[in-house]
Amino acid sequence: MKNYQEWEFLLDGCTQEFRHFSILPGTRFFSIYGGIDHYHDCPNDDFRMQTVFVEGEDDPELVWQVGHELISLYNGASRLYARDHLSASIYEIRKTDRSVPHSPPSGTFGLLGTPQAFSREVLRDLEDGGATHPKFRFIHFATELMDVYLILKYLDMEANWSTYYKMMETIKEVAKLHKVELYFDEKEKDAFHNTANNFSIAGFDARHGFKHNVKANKTAKMDLSDGYTFVVNMAKEYFCKAELERRYAKAVSARLEKPSIDATST
Repeated sequence: MKNYQEWEFLLDGCTQEFRHFSILPGTRFFSIYGGIDHYHDCPNDDFRMQTVFVEGEDDPELVWQVGHELISLYNGASRLYARDHLSASIYEIRKTDRSVPHSPPSGTFGLLGTPQAFSREVLRDLEDGGATHPKFRFIHFATELMDVYLILKYLDMEANWSTYYKMMETIKEVAKLHKVELYFDEKEKDAFHNTANNFSIAGFDARHGFKHNVKANKTAKMDLSDGYTFVVNMAKEYFCKAELERRYAKAVSARLEKPSIDATST
């Protein structure tokens, strides 16, 4: 048994989704398994996750932080496909079937990178990616590519106008950085900006605070669900045009030659 297989992340969330993923080819970064009571020979809701990111690790605090980060990316990738996705979480971590002390998210942010010892296997996972769910591919991309990482992290945050506006600004910035041209429906864009920026419309979720003397607002407004659709469509268009697979493969391949790389520059 490899060291990382000694660590098990016990999952809470949508058991129907976990069951679906437990029978699909997973990824070395995020492999879901379980859902079977072998003693009684029947299904159960005990689903777990393993990851190569904890290979060689003995510190439970670090393992918890890796788990929190991967679950956050998983939730963000899930919300690319469903706004009302039930968030997954880790309620316990075990090493060799013994529970370790709980540790909350530290709040730090940054790319996990690819464990160098598994770089070749990860590239093979990418080549065989047609058999895995797109969510897992986005988790892979988000460990090396800062643009994907930031977008998935915003999608995992509280759904409000402030979050969606920051996400929109981020997508526009990384699109400029990677020379990706995005197209907008001008009426939708105006309605999004108008709603997100105005306290009189969005209330405490607005980017700006209360103003006493406000002129009559005649610009179109937008529901939060439409705001979600607007920014997610932006994200999907960006992902389709940003050459994610090429850039990711380049970043991982570089780890075969060097101890570390600056993945944010790829």
